[in-house]
Amino acid sequence: MRSFSALPRILLVLLSLCLVVSAFAACAAEENEALPTEATESEGTEDSSDDSIDDDLYDENGFLKDQIPDEDLDYDRELKVLCWASPANEFACDDINGQVINDALVKRDVNVEERLNVSLHYLTDLTGGGNAGQESDRHVELVKTASKAGTLYDILAVYGRTAATLSYQGYLTNILNIENSYLNFENPWWTENLLDELMVGKSLFLLSGDISPSIYEQPYIMFYNVDMVEDYGVKDPYDCVKDNTWTMETLRETVKNVTVDQNGKQMYGVVSSYYTVPALVYGCGIRIMERDEEKLLKLSDEIFSEKTIGIADEMTEWVKQDNFVIANSSGDARKLFTNGEAMFLIDRMIECFNFNNISDFSYSVAPTPKYTSEQDRYYVSLDTQITIYSLMQGHSPEDLTMISAVLECLASESYREVSPAVVENCLEGRYAQSEQMSEMISVIIDSVFYDFGRIYSGRDTNYFCDEIGVILMNSKKGGSQTWSSYKNSNGAYLERQFQMIVDKYIELENQ
Repeated sequence: MRSFSALPRILLVLLSLCLVVSAFAACAAEENEALPTEATESEGTEDSSDDSIDDDLYDENGFLKDQIPDEDLDYDRELKVLCWASPANEFACDDINGQVINDALVKRDVNVEERLNVSLHYLTDLTGGGNAGQESDRHVELVKTASKAGTLYDILAVYGRTAATLSYQGYLTNILNIENSYLNFENPWWTENLLDELMVGKSLFLLSGDISPSIYEQPYIMFYNVDMVEDYGVKDPYDCVKDNTWTMETLRETVKNVTVDQNGKQMYGVVSSYYTVPALVYGCGIRIMERDEEKLLKLSDEIFSEKTIGIADEMTEWVKQDNFVIANSSGDARKLFTNGEAMFLIDRMIECFNFNNISDFSYSVAPTPKYTSEQDRYYVSLDTQITIYSLMQGHSPEDLTMISAVLECLASESYREVSPAVVENCLEGRYAQSEQMSEMISVIIDSVFYDFGRIYSGRDTNYFCDEIGVILMNSKKGGSQTWSSYKNSNGAYLERQFQMIVDKYIELENQ
């Protein structure tokens, strides 16, 4: 993840040398300097006038160009793209309508269509009624039916869990086997740890990066009421991030006295839903999934570790207090925050667009806190509702080569058109209430951690990535289950379920 404000040309020299900039190196800053991010993009940018830069490598705005030979590619094809009802704005309407993100999407698609002489036909099936789980089931069936009938979708752009399910059920193409592929994963528009996170064994079935604007709108973050922070005389999270004291303990101390206001009205320190509160645990550096030495999936050693059990136990005691609310839904939690009754809300970045009409108080955002100040970086987790791109099994080698060019072009054009619109123009610009909030959004974007284990936490594994939240919600109601007891009763089952998924991948690789 990276910010998109006017990339210095010297940075692009570095991009051309190393192709992928590390987004997670720590920066140091003096007390009176601007808020640091986890990236090192500013290093070595003192001189932005390097006459040695080859202008053929970059477009007129200073963004690295792709390597697609436009003049040689003229496909004259319509491509059917099966897409889902993403909560993020990812698939444009037909025309320019004055909305920044939509217009960037339209321009992206027009550029791709004109460059390659293709027509992108987006097919959205809304049978699920907006419910991601039901829509996922529907799309799995649509792909299975299309596969049996031989009427393939050219591109799948679906809910992350849908793509994961289709991959281990054998309906997707190993992208690394495409002959004469135009995909170049060293280009900066692909997720920087793409191969590490999405590869299974020697196969790559799933794609993410700038081609999916949802990666910038779906991180779990902390919204906070700036006025309440001032009224209670506690330290602003902005300053805590700046001096590396934004930790779980700091969050607990910050809200411990938030009970009732001066008029006797009940107030809350932290509000969330059961499926957003686990973001605090993952913010402590706990990951769901990792890979063994052969790059095969496994539950991480951390998920049931003593550290995680300790964090869950501490949170169990914390949520029993009146100042922590785990609501039945994200909507209920948001209402408490937007009514000015809560200091903090755990929710997705996309809510920045919806909170813009708050007028009764000032608010800002922060990353989910570190476990301790010794933690090397912030770990901002992604919701499962991100769009993953993939290709069905059954395409001819020639069609796969053509589709690879379209995917590379889509990602490249998203990188220069859509990502700046989402991040710079909207999140850091129009929807940021202050310069401090804009800086915090930059920190959050640079701190997103890709743990794609979340998309494997679905029906086959009982959605266990949210289970800590369920335990915390039930404990507030008097429930006795702990993360340790959940491990004892479900750990072996989850291991078996993951092994079944791994066995399916091994079987596919051996075919």
